[in-house]
Amino acid sequence: MKKIKKKSSIFSLNPLRLIMLFVGLVTVLFFIKTPQNLNLKKKAASSTIPSNISIVNITDSTFTVIWTTNEPTTGIVMYATKGDAESSIAYDMRDQETKSLKKHTAHYIQVSGLKQQTVYSFTIESDGSSVNDGPQPFLVATGRRMEKFNPSHPIALPMPDFSKEGDEVIMVLTARSGNTYSNAIAALVRDKYVMFDGGNFRQNDLTDTFQIKEKTDLVITVITAQDVWSYTTVISPETNVLASLFLHSIGE
Repeated sequence: MKKIKKKSSIFSLNPLRLIMLFVGLVTVLFFIKTPQNLNLKKKAASSTIPSNISIVNITDSTFTVIWTTNEPTTGIVMYATKGDAESSIAYDMRDQETKSLKKHTAHYIQVSGLKQQTVYSFTIESDGSSVNDGPQPFLVATGRRMEKFNPSHPIALPMPDFSKEGDEVIMVLTARSGNTYSNAIAALVRDKYVMFDGGNFRQNDLTDTFQIKEKTDLVITVITAQDVWSYTTVISPETNVLASLFLHSIGE
């Protein structure tokens, strides 16, 4: 994924042991810091200023911009090929059909129909105010078109137990096998479970697909307007379901 800036520290807890459903597999779940390839740009202060800005789901033709705001606000992304003066608009996935801006605290905007291996610039519009990466727009480069894809590998994840009713939640997955890291794939949680396709993982440099092997580390980052939590577990090619996460002590 595209690195923005190093984020400030997040909650880090002692190892927490629990049983997870891996088609009969028992594993250990423990808290870690936010993964190195998921750097979140954290801003303080105003209710309309975006925090936790990150670029995820980068492919040869798409990328997704996520962020949070303290209070519900409207949000869009204005993007263009780098150096192009004419920009296009991308809406939050919940606003795409009507093109009518609604207010959210967790913002999830996919930009699609892009050219492979091309650098794009974009600006976030939060409640009508422009937000850039310092004095310049954000930059992101699409990857190359893959000739061969991984088989589909669905992984079901539950809504975190520490989420409050009505919370808007974004989940982000990254993986590591040996010294090889994946890009970050994300989804907006809209039900009790969210389904990811591990077959969509690419290597972090976007040059090739990422293979889930035995004892692959899977890092799950949960983002809400209130905070960011991150934890890891070990998966294999046979893993399809992660059991409920009993994280009631997270606020203690």
